[in-house]
Amino acid sequence: SPLPPTQLSPSRLEILTRCHQRSCGKLRPTCMNAKVETSEVSNMVPLVYNDSWIDRRLQSYMEHSINRALQHAANRDRSELGEEPMPWTSDCEGSSEYDQMIASAVRLARRKGSQTRELTLNLLRDSFPPWFPRAFGSFLRLFPLWFDARHAAVSTVFLTRWLVGESRVVDADPNLLDPVQEGQGKWGNDPVGWVPGFLLGGNWRQEKGAGQGVQITRCRVLEQTNCVSVCCNVCKVPTQNFFTNDIGLPLTMIPDYENLGCTFVFGATPPPIEKDEAFQHPCMKLCSLNIHGRSEEDVADKACSRLDISEK
Repeated sequence: SPLPPTQLSPSRLEILTRCHQRSCGKLRPTCMNAKVETSEVSNMVPLVYNDSWIDRRLQSYMEHSINRALQHAANRDRSELGEEPMPWTSDCEGSSEYDQMIASAVRLARRKGSQTRELTLNLLRDSFPPWFPRAFGSFLRLFPLWFDARHAAVSTVFLTRWLVGESRVVDADPNLLDPVQEGQGKWGNDPVGWVPGFLLGGNWRQEKGAGQGVQITRCRVLEQTNCVSVCCNVCKVPTQNFFTNDIGLPLTMIPDYENLGCTFVFGATPPPIEKDEAFQHPCMKLCSLNIHGRSEEDVADKACSRLDISEK
């Protein structure tokens, strides 16, 4: 069973150390800060995850997708320097599929923030046929935004358990939702007319924002990485952009770094990253990406160097 963030077993620490050392074809110093004994989550009871065969296959697919994206990016960088491409090798044999996926996500987060966000967004796009986002978005526009948002929330609970752990459908704060635009009428966030039920969604209500949110009790990725950069650059911003811009369903993700939870709000356009509070959070004390090896006192006062807000 998983150990608390402050109690990494020697074998697991060795595996994560090897997995984190290789980045962009070059070996880098180990970044695991195992000496820090306090954390934002030091008092939390560790959760036990019983991944199914399908869960493990999805985790393995995601790990291979990240590694493929990293290999292409590394070979492109080497080509620009006039160097020969380097064949990909993995140092993560022997760990679970989830551990391997997380190690790859941490390696991805080592790159410049804008590069990480671009690579992850392209990874999401490559997971579907090229025609899918536009076609799916056209289908969603046949229905009101609040209707799409409620269905998306229910679907998210079932489709993301293998990645982030347990979650549940909650009401969204109406103040966060996009206002109804002129001419949008019943197609906005204000439920009007007949409010349909949904087989998996329970009894829905007429109130604005009802059932348009998803509360992740404790994000498994954030719990294992303790990394704000992985959260923002590998997960939050690319996912928001994919749903909001590619599909056309606005999505805002609000992480809770104190409790390691996260809230999805469907029907809410995310703020620019320079105004996003998630990018203002200091580096977490047990960060897997603590590339500077900062002390416990120092790391709590400085933002992660990978949380750059540039788009280039």
